[in-house]
Amino acid sequence: MEASQRTDAGVDLHAPQLGKEGKPYWGYSLVMEVEDGDVVFHYSTMRKQIESWSVATGGKWGDETVWAARGSASRGLRPHRQPGFFRGLHGPFALGEPLSLDELREEVDTLSDAYATVEAAHSGNLYKPFQVRSDGVRAGQGYLFKLPAELVAAFPKLGALPLKHSPSAPLLSPRPSRRCPTSSVAATVLPTRTRRSPSAIRSRQIPQSLSAACGDMREPKTRWPSVSQRKALRRCRLRKTILCMTFFGAMARRSVSLK
Repeated sequence: MEASQRTDAGVDLHAPQLGKEGKPYWGYSLVMEVEDGDVVFHYSTMRKQIESWSVATGGKWGDETVWAARGSASRGLRPHRQPGFFRGLHGPFALGEPLSLDELREEVDTLSDAYATVEAAHSGNLYKPFQVRSDGVRAGQGYLFKLPAELVAAFPKLGALPLKHSPSAPLLSPRPSRRCPTSSVAATVLPTRTRRSPSAIRSRQIPQSLSAACGDMREPKTRWPSVSQRKALRRCRLRKTILCMTFFGAMARRSVSLK
């Protein structure tokens, strides 16, 4: 699960290769553990709800990112350029109904039972997206978390989605929304790949098995100006520039002659 304030959630996953102390941080390194076909849920830290999801596709790569950690411990940090991890996504798809943090607080027993089931089957850090504390349920501090299948199944708003898809299956067009331990992943320099634009990423498709979950969420593709239309726009701008220059030149000559 990605937790962020991004308005373009679903375009990709990306995070710095190192934490603010210059060491690998699991919340960032998990980006490189996402495999093709995995479903990634998107949690808005502004609206405090899980509101959309995407499918991992397109591979992983290293590139430069502009980033500053958020939270009370990172107060005063400004975004700056640094090496980053990137993971391609196809999406986002809006959930039928968002799952809010308030709803999770009301269902704290269901959340605790799901975590208990996971802890009984797995050892080590579970990288929980939500913390059950004495003062209630809080969203975890970090960027990327593991959202256990048991927790997804426990909440109907999330459980209707399949959690793994075959990258070779037929795909659909996405609908814009409103947008394991990784200590072995070090801050190595990955092969740099040209970052694709959101429109290029959205032009890919997702598996046909998602059609039931998507319903009629498909929207028409954005129509971009053709080559001839772009040339006509440039000619129009050039004519306007020439006219402005001619006008101001004539006014300048007239003022000189009057003097």
